[in-house]
Amino acid sequence: MAGSLNAQLLFEKWDANNDGHLNHAELKSNLHNAGYEYGDWSHLWQNYDRDASGFIELEEFVRMYSDNFNISADDARKKLE
Repeated sequence: MAGSLNAQLLFEKWDANNDGHLNHAELKSNLHNAGYEYGDWSHLWQNYDRDASGFIELEEFVRMYSDNFNISADDARKKLE
C-alpha cells in the first residue's frame, strides 16, 4: 500500500499540466532528472501503456513504479530536489 501511495504522490508531482496522465516528455524528463535512464523508450511504453493511449495513467504508473522504482517517498523527494 505504501508503494502505491508513493507512486501516486510522485505521479501527481510529475503530471506538470495536471491532465491526469503522463505524456512522453513528462515521463522522460522526470525520470532523467531522478537519475533513471532508459535506452529503449518504446519498450517502456509497450510494457506500461496497457491501453495504448500514448499516455501513462496513474494505474499504469503505479505498476511501473512498483516494478522499477520502488523507493521510499523520502528518497524520491531527494532525487527530485
